[in-house]
Amino acid sequence: WLAEAGALQEELAGSAQEDFEEGRVSIVGRWRGHRLVVGQPLVREWFSLALQQCGSKTRILRYQQPEGQFSNPNALVAGATLQWLADTVSAPESGMGGAASDLLELHSGFGANTLAVSECFRKVVSVEISRELAEAQEINLQENGIKNVTVLRMDAAVVCAALISGKNKAGGGNGGGDGSTVTAVSEDGQAALRALDGFDIGTVIVDPPRGGLDSETLTAIASVQNILGIWCNAEAMVQNLKTLSETHTVKRVVVLDQFPFTNFLECACHLERLDE
Repeated sequence: WLAEAGALQEELAGSAQEDFEEGRVSIVGRWRGHRLVVGQPLVREWFSLALQQCGSKTRILRYQQPEGQFSNPNALVAGATLQWLADTVSAPESGMGGAASDLLELHSGFGANTLAVSECFRKVVSVEISRELAEAQEINLQENGIKNVTVLRMDAAVVCAALISGKNKAGGGNGGGDGSTVTAVSEDGQAALRALDGFDIGTVIVDPPRGGLDSETLTAIASVQNILGIWCNAEAMVQNLKTLSETHTVKRVVVLDQFPFTNFLECACHLERLDE
């Protein structure tokens, strides 16, 4: 298999000519828990991003994506999604970003969204449970010269539980709480709270699975001023918005057709917290 894959690699690289640099063509074989790789087990992508107000006007972002991990399959729409996030965050009327505003991103993967908007915030906390994705995100941050992001390799549910508990114990914290008795924060939760100490979370990015946001996440983000959500299931988004509309109002919506000619429709939404 390796010999045949090596020959195919040379053929593909030769036929692509200037489109592929040496070493850019890789072949991966998988079967029943095994993997063979000729080249590198990753994909590299470049996106050009324009920022309205934050730092540089145009920036080229370089991404390294591990093979076998989640990645958006439609490069054109993925780039449009990143641009929509950047436009929404950097728009003057959004009230997001700035020297005193911090960002929390849950389920951040290899850092696609994180890299796109990090320049607009003072500090960023990026939460990802997968070791391989978290390590790829660290590499992506380093390759793009981004230094204001802290990557937490942790279950987002633990972070949400810690945030809820921390708010209730403080009787307010980042936006409320009724001072009620809560279950003790787990050891991982305490680590999350320590990592978030000193952060003023004004914006949260959520990119939930097909089932949408669970009740614990909805509770945890209800007090945040700005929510940026990317839903791969429009029906799940509608259900989540019914809950979030109790505390937030929809400011901006976009349809992202990641899977043309199918019934699946991805949507992104900016919600802003209602005045008390």
